[in-house]
Amino acid sequence: MKTSMTLSFFDLRRYRWLSYLLIAITACALLAGIILTRFVEARFVEATGKELALAASEVAEKLDRMLFERQGDVLMMARAFSAQATDPTYLSEYLRWMKTEYSPVYLSIAVTDSQGMVVAATESSLVGRDDSRTGSFIAARATRRLDIADVGVQEAESGVDTLAFTAPIFDQQGAFAGVVTSRVAVPFLEEVTARTIRSLEAGQKTG
Repeated sequence: MKTSMTLSFFDLRRYRWLSYLLIAITACALLAGIILTRFVEARFVEATGKELALAASEVAEKLDRMLFERQGDVLMMARAFSAQATDPTYLSEYLRWMKTEYSPVYLSIAVTDSQGMVVAATESSLVGRDDSRTGSFIAARATRRLDIADVGVQEAESGVDTLAFTAPIFDQQGAFAGVVTSRVAVPFLEEVTARTIRSLEAGQKTG
């Protein structure tokens, strides 16, 4: 009986390394899991970062293009008004056509005379207003160039933040005849940004 017990004891000692092996395998599995998790996380962050950079680039490009087009519009109007700067009826009809044709881009468009008085506008409430002391009018008259104002609150009843594009108008003799100012509502630009982002997200889901 002693011999049998002794053999059993030695047999147990012989296979004790199995427990160490199991511990080592478990440790290696945990380490591999941690490494794999970190690898996947790093790749996910990298992919997300690229997607965010792509989205930001797309939004910036779209806004830049839109604002560039608004500059072209106001310069075109200033040139078109050079021979009709003293005809309020023609100016008002042209401005209303522009706002309708490009709806909902423009919140308002207005034309002043050389003294800064609004003589035509898409909103009748703006006609007769004195814009002679506004920064946009002063800058356009002084520099004889396009002026883009920082975000400001529209003076009309709407109280909406806008970007103002102001171009000087010159008569056929080259004399300063007033300015034309178009205003784009900031909420409209925000909506354009939101639509662009939603479009990119939809493209990623279908892709």
